[in-house]
Amino acid sequence: MKRRILLAVAFLFATSALSASPITIRVRDAATGAPLAAEVRLETPAGDGPVLTTDITGSIQFESPSAPFSATASASGYAPLKAAFDLSQSPVETITFLLDPLESVPFSTPAPGRGLFTGFVRDAHTLAPLEGAAIALASGGETAYTDAEGRFALAFIPPPEDADGLPGTDTLLVALPGYETLQLVELFLLPGTSRRAIDLAPGTGERIVPKTHKLLLARRGPLPDPADYLPEEPPIEPTPPEPPRDEPLPAPLLQVFDPPDTIRIGTDCSPCTTCPNVTVVSLETYVKGGIDNEWIGSWDFDSIAAGAIAVNPRPGPSGRFDSGRAIMDRRPPSPIREAGRRPTGRC
Repeated sequence: MKRRILLAVAFLFATSALSASPITIRVRDAATGAPLAAEVRLETPAGDGPVLTTDITGSIQFESPSAPFSATASASGYAPLKAAFDLSQSPVETITFLLDPLESVPFSTPAPGRGLFTGFVRDAHTLAPLEGAAIALASGGETAYTDAEGRFALAFIPPPEDADGLPGTDTLLVALPGYETLQLVELFLLPGTSRRAIDLAPGTGERIVPKTHKLLLARRGPLPDPADYLPEEPPIEPTPPEPPRDEPLPAPLLQVFDPPDTIRIGTDCSPCTTCPNVTVVSLETYVKGGIDNEWIGSWDFDSIAAGAIAVNPRPGPSGRFDSGRAIMDRRPPSPIREAGRRPTGRC
């Protein structure tokens, strides 16, 4: 009897902070998009929380903690990922962990000088592989179809580069009866293999997703200034000059910090407020995926062409540069995007 009481007290202690709107956590293979049978361990300042197990869709629902918490997703054969959240500051509805497989997934290799789009197509809700989906370029050429595992491989001939050394672009179409037709607009057509995990939503009509690279945007005109999206700050009072000093000032120190282990990418974001859906990926996967929509407003075409990368250096709540800094994905359509402006990760 005493043991039962202790267990009940321990359970209540572990879950006492879990008292808000429900959150969905999804765990997927970063290479294929497949759902994973995984464990998700929750930790709060009060101590270890429950260990949750995903279902066949790689998902689990739980009552969101009212206090800051961290979640660690792990699965057999995959590198674990951990990320911290404070829902009082940034409420979320869905957290997706993309785990890197410990063994690389084999993909097809195109002939020299040719290009290849390859990957997997899945149901956006169940994450089940979709067989028979047609994949083609809007300009014409071959049409590829997914197999029983949802895998596809579409070969193409990359067009010549333009005067600025940029590759040509095209729209990738993905269609299957009973699902929305997906259009990935202005994809670069590059030699070699480009891998994609694609989700199709059940329904009719079309879903258009811009994939315009920042190099193209910079060439078309000045990039939006992130300051356009920041609230106005009160004026800074001038600081009175310091009295003369006898001893020389110390040399300025260079702040050095380790890069984060994980990156949080917010999608479907309202301007400078919240992102209801957050994807957690390793830094390596984020960089491999192509940081094609991160910039500073003052950069011009040459700066971006030189390989400059935007970094969000805000310290976390602890004052340290915690892992898992949040970034707002600029690509999904939004009212700001339609107005010719894009949200930034500095809000």
